Amino acid sequence: MTALPLEGGCQCGAVRYRITAEPVFLSICACAVASSRARPSA
Repeated sequence: MTALPLEGGCQCGAVRYRITAEPVFLSICACAVASSRARPSA
């Protein structure tokens, strides 16, 4: 694992976080902005 603390957030900016301990679980953002950026371009 990377050195703590870690900071990040959703690409749309609606969610920000800062963790100071190992995460219990991981998740991904499901907003429209993040979803559109995750799709491969045609």
